[in-house]
Amino acid sequence: SIGVLRITSNTALTLQSSSTTTQTFTITGGAGDDLDVQAGSSLLLNNATNAIAIVFASSGTNNTGNIAGTLTLSNGSNALTTTGGTGTVVTVGSTGIVNLGPVGGTITGSTATLQFAAGSNYNHLFTATNGTIPTATWNATSTVTVSGYNAASMVPSGLAQTFGNFAWNCANQGSNNYNLSLTSNTFNVAGTFSVLSTGVSGSLRLAGTGSYTINVGNYFQSGGYLDLSSGASGTPSFNVSGSFTKTGGTFGSTGTSTNNPTLNFNGTVAQTASFNAQPTGPITYRFSNPAGVTFTGFTGT
Repeated sequence: SIGVLRITSNTALTLQSSSTTTQTFTITGGAGDDLDVQAGSSLLLNNATNAIAIVFASSGTNNTGNIAGTLTLSNGSNALTTTGGTGTVVTVGSTGIVNLGPVGGTITGSTATLQFAAGSNYNHLFTATNGTIPTATWNATSTVTVSGYNAASMVPSGLAQTFGNFAWNCANQGSNNYNLSLTSNTFNVAGTFSVLSTGVSGSLRLAGTGSYTINVGNYFQSGGYLDLSSGASGTPSFNVSGSFTKTGGTFGSTGTSTNNPTLNFNGTVAQTASFNAQPTGPITYRFSNPAGVTFTGFTGT
């Protein structure tokens, strides 16, 4: 065990076990933040076989972590667990970056013990492994970016949360169609949900057959294909309370007429919706905002 792990002065620190047995760093606590990766510094856990696990002592009280620099867990069974002890809180600050993947690495957190502050970034870099987005409290201006996938049937676990900004940018997705298989209202985006790339001809599908409700603040799309639903039954609902901006890509539904997803504008102040091209497939447009929606870019039904 160690009292404090602190990385300062623009230091890049790589840790690995001295053997193929995972070595556990148990943080017991000391003065100031107990796990402290300061701005400009980085901590890298990347050895595939000689892994490191960082945990907080179960006997600890009010331990704190500060990730203002960069934390990367990229391989093997390297891990960070924030749920040890009583009152533990690890905060990824406004300059903080957390990278997970592309091959391995896990972060185990909770809404109480792991917090992504305004401006912080989490990058989900897995390529041919699904990986899990850690459970945390996400500020509305924190950003989750999924960008690594290049194999079939890749979907991150850990989506049953309310995120800040959430971006899908898998340029190497190829022709793979990834299905999030949403079935309820547990995946929500308080800030902006962005679709930037789904590969050459792939898609990001929110569900096949079934019903879901997703609530987003804003929606932005510059590329890729967002498929609201592909099945023959269900009542999917995509609710937007802020702006809707589509400058590229395809927004639509590949489902049948019996599975007619709803694009619902449900804000409380005036909204704007801008399309560079008409959405495809069966979609019902609902305007639930008493302040009105300015709708530009195409004339449709």
